[in-house]
Amino acid sequence: MESRGPQHFIGCLFTSQKYGKGKDSPAQILASTGPAVEDLYKAFNKYNHTEENKDKITEIRMCQINSGLFGVPWENTKAVIEGLEIDGGIENNSIQTEIVVYSMPLTT
Repeated sequence: MESRGPQHFIGCLFTSQKYGKGKDSPAQILASTGPAVEDLYKAFNKYNHTEENKDKITEIRMCQINSGLFGVPWENTKAVIEGLEIDGGIENNSIQTEIVVYSMPLTT
């Protein structure tokens, strides 16, 4: 997190125990995705609940996780994330946090 200017965190989600030829199966990766995103969200939420940082973080930005080198279709990961109920659901939490997903432009 920067000390001056816009503040942000960089979170790294581990959804497979290994990578490359030894990576987990798509089912295992998807099973790990929910808990990883929940932990990330809870860490942001805990940070935002301090008096000094109240409501500083309003969104989580991420790439289309799992869909690159892990080869899991983005639609499957998206369904896992959208199905999460974290503290009553992301949109119903006392602190509004939006998840913004970026994708790489297609090249021809």
